[in-house]
Amino acid sequence: MKKLLGILAAIGVVSSASGSVISCGNKNDSASNEVKTPSINAINDQFLSVNEKIENLEVNITNPVKDTKLTATSNNDNVTVESSPEKDDNSTGKFTLVINGKKEGTSLITLKYGDVSSTFNVTVDKKPEELTFNDEQDESKLTTYLKSTVISDNEISEINTYHDININENNTFGMDYKKSFYDVDDVKLDFEGSHYRDKNKQVEENDDEASIYIYGLKNIFKELKDLKGEKTEKDGKFTINSYIGFINASKDSKDFSVLIYNVTLEGDTATEQTDAKATKGSEKLAYKGTFELK
Repeated sequence: MKKLLGILAAIGVVSSASGSVISCGNKNDSASNEVKTPSINAINDQFLSVNEKIENLEVNITNPVKDTKLTATSNNDNVTVESSPEKDDNSTGKFTLVINGKKEGTSLITLKYGDVSSTFNVTVDKKPEELTFNDEQDESKLTTYLKSTVISDNEISEINTYHDININENNTFGMDYKKSFYDVDDVKLDFEGSHYRDKNKQVEENDDEASIYIYGLKNIFKELKDLKGEKTEKDGKFTINSYIGFINASKDSKDFSVLIYNVTLEGDTATEQTDAKATKGSEKLAYKGTFELK
């Protein structure tokens, strides 16, 4: 069990030709008159919540053709997608997409530019639940708790560095806590905040492995009080549906957000969970709240 804490406290083209061509024209005429085929630069899969919007998602075209239209369509009604401008008036090869999340699920987005096409997925998750205080808890007690935590240096991996959270005497943050990522064995997860953990919490054998990373907040927020993840074992493998806490804040600001992500971990039971890895694309923002240091 103690070892589990260490898991997250952690891609020339060469061408040749034979024969000869006899031509009376300039030898460069063929190259200069060659028409290059347009292509749509790949777009990463996208994630959003119900009723959320992704704005200004860039689409870039290589070898653009003047006045060519870009169309964007979804294979279902989980999202709506719109592209602009209507056509490539100036051969810039630059378009933007606006994607609206309507229903939970995954949609396949197809982009078409002339005769070429490209696809990417958009996954819509349930909107995160708002965090509210338990009885006799407030922003002052939340601030006191945060001051007792340690926080990551913007990277979550098997090797990690934690330090005391940087809160000034006037209850403002001493540095930005904006982004974190987990990057192990080609699995990369992105989080909108810095990962924190309790400084003095000692892991006990009866602790819930799926929510140990939000231990201190369970007494503060109603929604987390009885929150438990799920651990399953089958055929020598285990899966842990875990909850992990993050803080999003700006330097010199009193305002901050608490973010609770749901993440799936997998590994072999025979190695006592020391090889557990996060599952690609498994990070889901489950709970969120905005507060002020007091």
